[in-house]
Parts: sequence; C-alpha cells; structure tokens
Amino acid sequence: MVRIRAPTDKWPNAQLFPADPPSHIYYGIVPDLGFTWPFVDPTVPPERKADAFVDWVSEYNTPPPDGTPITVESMHKYFTTTPRTPTLRTLSPEEYELTVELNVRSGGLIMTTNEAIRRRHARCTYFDADAVLPNVDIVFLFCEEGTWSGMWGTKVVQDFIEVAADPGKKKRKVTFQGLKNASHFIC
Repeated sequence: MVRIRAPTDKWPNAQLFPADPPSHIYYGIVPDLGFTWPFVDPTVPPERKADAFVDWVSEYNTPPPDGTPITVESMHKYFTTTPRTPTLRTLSPEEYELTVELNVRSGGLIMTTNEAIRRRHARCTYFDADAVLPNVDIVFLFCEEGTWSGMWGTKVVQDFIEVAADPGKKKRKVTFQGLKNASHFIC
C-alpha cells in the first residue's frame, strides 16, 4: 500500500491514495520466487481459478519475524497461509461488489500497460520529487500478513529506493510501516 501525504496548507483537499504494491503491477518487476498464484498455478483447474483467486488475494499469511530482511530464503522459511478466513469471504455481497469492482478496475488497467512505462513512472515518483507535488513524502504501508506478491513488492521498493537520484533530481522521502494483522484487503 502506498499513501501519499500532501501538506494541508498547500493542498487543503488532499487525500491519502492507497494501493497495495505487488511488484508486477506497479513496478513492472515480475518475480520468480518459487511461489505461485491461482491464475498461473497448474494445480488449480481452470473453472476454479477465479474462486481460488478470491481466497488467495485476501488470505492471511505468516510474515518473516520482525527484523528479518525480506529475502527469497526468509519468505520460503516463514511465509505460510494461516487458517484465518480470507477477508473477501467475510464481506457482505454489497461490500464485496464495491471492494472487488474498484480493485479490478484500477489494478486491471494498470496491468494492461507496458512494464517499461510502469518502471518509468515508479522512478519518477521516487526520484524526481520536484516534477510533481514537490513537498509530498511517501509513507509506504504494507500488510504484514498479505500475499507473497505484496510482501515482495515491499522488498522491491526497499531495494529500488536505495539507488541515488540522477544528477539534478531530488529523491522523495520514503518511510516504511508494516501493518500488523493486516491482509491485502484489510489495508
């Protein structure tokens, strides 16, 4: 999840803009970590893929312990699905329709763009702070019990922002905050 915090004295109507950060959607980085997801999992029959995705995208998982770096090894060692009911299975039909429809429209449109475009926009967001909203910091919230792709998205951004900005460009301030007991849809 990314939230953009704008100074209220300059933008009194500014809001927080949430988004969950799977690396393949927002940063154009498709990981091969030895994990899968329902739409590409060969063990999930085609007729069950959509339903299995509902569970997967809102399930709860055990994260690496506090202080453990997010690595392929730590994720394989600690990251397992818990028996807790997936969030989307707890919503009323009305809540489900609102939640899923909004996410499918926004995430679906982003996924149809070229990965190079997503990488370019991510780079501009973090490394060209003077171009747009120069006084805005990023508070990067991530769900500690969300999907493996969201957890890896956090790692991708942590690594991504370690690079220095290009000469003449201003790097945006980024703070990371994990949300305990939160899955993809609790955020």
